[in-house]
Amino acid sequence: GELASDPTQNPLGDPVKAGDMYFNTTLSEMRLYSGTDWQPVLDAVSTLVDSQEFTNAAGQTTFTMDYNTTAVQVYYNGVLLSPTDYTANTGTEIVLATPVASDDDIVSVQAWSNINVSDQAGFRTELDVYSKAEVQEVTQANANILINGDFQVWQRGTSFTTPDLDAVYTADRWLCDMDTSGSDSGTISRQPFALGQTDVPSFPSYYFQYDCTTGLAGNSTMVRQRVEDVVKFGSQTFTLSYYAKADKTITTRIQAKSVYGVGSTSPNDVALDVDIVLGTAWQKYEHTFTTESCSGKDIQDNSYLEINFIELSAAGNGAFVFDLANVKCELGTVATPFESEPYGDVLAKCQRYFCKGTGKHAMGVTYNSTTNLVRRGTIQFPVTMRDSNPTIDSISVTGMNTYSVNSLTSTLFYVTGTAQSSNTVTSVNSWTADAEL
Repeated sequence: GELASDPTQNPLGDPVKAGDMYFNTTLSEMRLYSGTDWQPVLDAVSTLVDSQEFTNAAGQTTFTMDYNTTAVQVYYNGVLLSPTDYTANTGTEIVLATPVASDDDIVSVQAWSNINVSDQAGFRTELDVYSKAEVQEVTQANANILINGDFQVWQRGTSFTTPDLDAVYTADRWLCDMDTSGSDSGTISRQPFALGQTDVPSFPSYYFQYDCTTGLAGNSTMVRQRVEDVVKFGSQTFTLSYYAKADKTITTRIQAKSVYGVGSTSPNDVALDVDIVLGTAWQKYEHTFTTESCSGKDIQDNSYLEINFIELSAAGNGAFVFDLANVKCELGTVATPFESEPYGDVLAKCQRYFCKGTGKHAMGVTYNSTTNLVRRGTIQFPVTMRDSNPTIDSISVTGMNTYSVNSLTSTLFYVTGTAQSSNTVTSVNSWTADAEL
């Protein structure tokens, strides 16, 4: 609705959250809540064209630069000025209503691209030819193609130490590859955020930590997520955003690549490959990349788009601690605020690739005219798994001499076994099912 100033609550009386919007009647603009503060929607939908800073300007009122008269912002010592505090109607000059008070004061001007009516009309025409389901998919609240980007779910455990870090999943959907053959060593673990912290927005509960205790030159550790079905992501532009820090200045490589499946004759296509230098404070990083077309590619089973964080010992990092939070990859050129999902929703998405069972599943008697010892139990997966033939492992049973897994599907499996005696109570106590890429 319309309000004269930034609200702290929505119309229902609940605290505002990331993505909330309203029209500010004082500033005559739409404003969007980022999760930490209110910003003009202009920031979220337009592209910064030019930014200039003016200093040593005591007594000055007029500043010269090119801008669009409907897409310009003026700051005085970092504070966004109201349009009533200046005149910007020529496209080349900005005139302050009050002269600059001191040479120490800073006037900053940001010029943005503009979205005109014809652009919006064309966009609307394209949307009109989409189905309702397609429009809902495009406009969904959380456009993150990654799962568990805020590291809520850790079904396999919350701490992993070498030598058990070579091609293993740690946080759900996050695969770790450590060069343990080169004597690299360390620990990957789930770490809690301090209650009430504001360094990383959206109030995440946990972050991912890699504590490298020994890092030798020439080695690397990769932490990556594979997003299934590369065909869905061909010839499209994405923006990857995340928060990261380290215990000292280190170099990290960020990659995005298309992998066309097991046995494909098409080589991997790398869409993003950039080194960044991390500092010791949480900072948001953004990278925009465009994927290759899948036209003419040899697409095989288990294809995927991979997002990869590579910690480079060869860059002189040595021993270090790397922290990662709120990882998001979305369509388009704008990094929108990370939006957390309920734990149960994220868990269900993760269980499509990996799930486990605990607690006793009783096994019924299967008639056997001679011994009456054959038992059978049905185990139902909590969700339909990605693969119709997931790997069943870590089975624990009670009361059986031998057993086997059979009739495996994407929704269930059977355990058949021989009881220790005719009156023995038999059960399946625990199990894991893996359908990762």
